[in-house]
Amino acid sequence: MTVMDQAVGATRQWVANAKLQSQSQSQVWRVADVLRDPITHNVLIPPHPNPHFIPAEASVPLSVITAILPPLAYYLALVLLPPFDEARHSSLARRALSAIKFTLAAISIVTFVRLPFAYHVPGSATLSYQLGLIGCYGGGRVLDIFFLSWPRVPRRLAFPQDERQRREVEMKDERGRAEPSHHKERYFHSDNTTWQFQPHPAGVSQRLWYAFDLMISMRGIGWDFATPDVRHDRHPWQPPSTRQLQRAIFKLLPFLALSLGTLRWLVQTARARSQDLEHTSIASLPAYQRFQFVLATGISLYALFDFGYTFVSALGIPFLKRSAILVDQLSDSHPSDSATKGLAAPTHAVSAHNVDFFPLLNPISFLAFSSLRSFWSKIWHRLFHRVWLIYGVLPVQNFALLLERFFALLTGAASEKKPINISATWPANHPDPGRVLERGRADWGKVMGAFIASGVVHAISERCALGGRLAQPPPHHIHAPSAGVFRKATRMGQSASFWTSFLSRERQITAHRVEAEQAFTSLGKWSLSRIVPPISGAGEFTFFFLNGVAVCLEGAISNFVRERRRRSIIACKRAQGHQGNIEVSKAELTQWYDSIIGVVWAVAVLAYTGECFVEGWIRSGIVEELTFLLL
Repeated sequence: MTVMDQAVGATRQWVANAKLQSQSQSQVWRVADVLRDPITHNVLIPPHPNPHFIPAEASVPLSVITAILPPLAYYLALVLLPPFDEARHSSLARRALSAIKFTLAAISIVTFVRLPFAYHVPGSATLSYQLGLIGCYGGGRVLDIFFLSWPRVPRRLAFPQDERQRREVEMKDERGRAEPSHHKERYFHSDNTTWQFQPHPAGVSQRLWYAFDLMISMRGIGWDFATPDVRHDRHPWQPPSTRQLQRAIFKLLPFLALSLGTLRWLVQTARARSQDLEHTSIASLPAYQRFQFVLATGISLYALFDFGYTFVSALGIPFLKRSAILVDQLSDSHPSDSATKGLAAPTHAVSAHNVDFFPLLNPISFLAFSSLRSFWSKIWHRLFHRVWLIYGVLPVQNFALLLERFFALLTGAASEKKPINISATWPANHPDPGRVLERGRADWGKVMGAFIASGVVHAISERCALGGRLAQPPPHHIHAPSAGVFRKATRMGQSASFWTSFLSRERQITAHRVEAEQAFTSLGKWSLSRIVPPISGAGEFTFFFLNGVAVCLEGAISNFVRERRRRSIIACKRAQGHQGNIEVSKAELTQWYDSIIGVVWAVAVLAYTGECFVEGWIRSGIVEELTFLLL
């Protein structure tokens, strides 16, 4: 071997070593790059990006830090939420910890709220849509716990755990349901202020478990703020985990597959009818296919939520149960702590997280509704009940009470009205203010408040999925700006280039007018999606707002019909010779066809207004992602 060959070999060896060293350094810095840079293709970007998803120009790709910071700050603030023992912590230390707690809460609120407005998930409209739900719910929940409900701190229920009661809990009837009769006697669903509660956590392990449990509890199961559909007695408790998994796998999963398959075929049909995929609209389908499209979308979402919640609960609750046992074992190792002794004996947290007693997301069958109100209050999930209550029901009902009071003053009937006690429903004064709302007064305010809050949150999510674009079918009956509007905007100093592009989009939409007009009959032209306000995300807000109006209208008509029936029955009984006070039972006021009319009305409202909802999902491509058309 010559000297030249040795030099070439040494050079090659040096180059190979340099490559290995470079690869090792890249492996070392990869974690730092992921934390510093936006989420890369290998982390969250789907292998088949959604071609219909166009993010807003002002938004940036979601990074790992911006995704982790809001829940992390929220969790750390929850760890510091329970009061500290005055005997173990000085006044200065408690004030410092309190300042840190509220600072973390404020950071969490700001970062949560920024998610749907400043960020997007590259290539996925569905995940970007979730940013709106997570941001609004997370920010609203943190604001509720740390500021609106302060100084009231959420408390966990203390379930009795003596030997006799443990045996009762383990007993099952012939259907496999648990029969814990002691809970029925101790915890009534109507008043959650008289329940027995655990003491506030004291040790570090207890605080960590407390914060984690509170963070993932949306319905308040095992907490003092439990939603009305969660009753801590034996009635709503569900079959064991094995039966829950069987229900999820053998009932919900085939139901979900069938609905998604139908929706997939309808999406392909809608895309095939439109030559321009960007302007595909539900209005391009015939009326009967639009009905099928909305129905398939709703059933798919119902089955997807129910399947996911049931499956995750059946697998995750045993883990929470073991975690609770571990926390209690750690508490037993510190018997000197007086605050811990209340939790050290038999565990109280285990029963609250027993999978056999964990309420399902939808304890009532999908076909059990008899009206539009019963569908939204009993059939659909109530995961966001607390947010709708605090930011929708309470303020709008209080406004409705003030409005009724004002008109009563004008008519001179104010003395007959009860005084308005807004402080009684303030979150700081009651763990679940919905339980103390006056029934029968300004009920329309409660209904509209819940639907308006839901509409705002879903509109923000839809806007994030659309990237700020409009989701409106051609032709649109409201969105038709003229040249006069353009000239007026120019004189006011607004950007002419913006309005030029705005009107160019209008001309593109108008180009598809003929095709859309010929796609369906004259009856099918009357689509509510054609009158949605020209605001990004207004489709879903319109859907929820119109459903709220329909529920109020349904209640008014129902009350009118029942009153007419009551008067007719009383008149008939008096004609038969009845004297004195005549009472009419609820059964006498009900006819066999009432439920049929209610179901037809509910399905018609949901199907017709649902076109406003699915329009944005078609335009953003969420339906393609949901039905796996992008694979």
